[in-house]
Amino acid sequence: MTSIRLEGVDKSFPGVRALEAVSLTIEAGEFFTLLGPSGCGKTTLLRTIAGFYRQDKGHVYLGEELIDAIPPHQRETGMVFQNYAVFPHMTVFENVAFGLRNRRIGGAEIGERVDRALRMARLSGLEKRTPDQLSGGQQQRVGLARAMVIEPRVLLMDEPLSNLDAKLRIEMREEIRDIQRQLGITTLYVTHDQEEALVISDRIAVMKAGKIQQIGRPWEIYKNPGSTFVASFVGDGNFLEGEALEGGDGGLVTVKAGSTRIRVKRPAKALKKLRLFFRPEELTVLSGQAREEEGCSLVGGKIRKVTFTGSLISLSVDCGGEAAIAVQRHRPEVSDILAPGTPVTVRIPLEAVLLFDPETGERL
Repeated sequence: MTSIRLEGVDKSFPGVRALEAVSLTIEAGEFFTLLGPSGCGKTTLLRTIAGFYRQDKGHVYLGEELIDAIPPHQRETGMVFQNYAVFPHMTVFENVAFGLRNRRIGGAEIGERVDRALRMARLSGLEKRTPDQLSGGQQQRVGLARAMVIEPRVLLMDEPLSNLDAKLRIEMREEIRDIQRQLGITTLYVTHDQEEALVISDRIAVMKAGKIQQIGRPWEIYKNPGSTFVASFVGDGNFLEGEALEGGDGGLVTVKAGSTRIRVKRPAKALKKLRLFFRPEELTVLSGQAREEEGCSLVGGKIRKVTFTGSLISLSVDCGGEAAIAVQRHRPEVSDILAPGTPVTVRIPLEAVLLFDPETGERL
């Protein structure tokens, strides 16, 4: 197993700085995901590691080997592309064997390694088919088998599931993760799909405008976002702009957000203006008015909209501010489907509220 290390990598194209001082280490055997919106630099970073782009500054290492000057075909990386990139005139067997033949591997060994890769990718029995006889998921499995069969030092995957339908994406992401665990191969995966990243990753790097915003395990990225960008990009959430009121006790302070009052933990950095954030699933909607209780804030409002999706119900509550508060409940009861205009109280636990600097976006 091989680690990947980047030190101060910069890359620019005409008029665009795609990567800026990117430094990170991907541990040997780790499934590491680059997550971010289109144009944030994640694919550029992947292609720089593969050798398709040469960085303007900085260094790239595989293990302890500096690979800056090594051409792509000698870096021993396996690449899985977004658009499958299978050869339409070749059979499944020939597609998977292509990289081995280029490496002048013997015929008997090619057969053994291709058979093993096809079994792992669940393509056994399809060896003689051509790509036009395969589904989208099967074509992506061919691309995966072709990348694995050369036994690369690292596996690089550029949004490999983005062209598949929703159900097939879920199936394929589980298969990719299972195969990666079996092989123990270091994998760098690029996606803009937050759920995909949370499900399959050991660690995630969230990117924006060529810079890494935060690196962490999925739980950390979701539960402890380090900036408003990470909080808003990964998962659903509520943001409220507020003003800290004077006074408070027990390490708490009251924040006035529109017509609401919410108690929060006093931040280490004393700011008058605060940006509050809390996840919809951390909140509870109570019918009518409710008694005050320690450790939470109660905000009155009316139901604006209800969205039922089977295992989840989403409530939009108008609390008199500029934006409605979103509340989610998993495994809802029929009593949770409230009519628009119904008076309710939103319960906001103290522990659920995260604070950010509205000027810099940094976590307080």
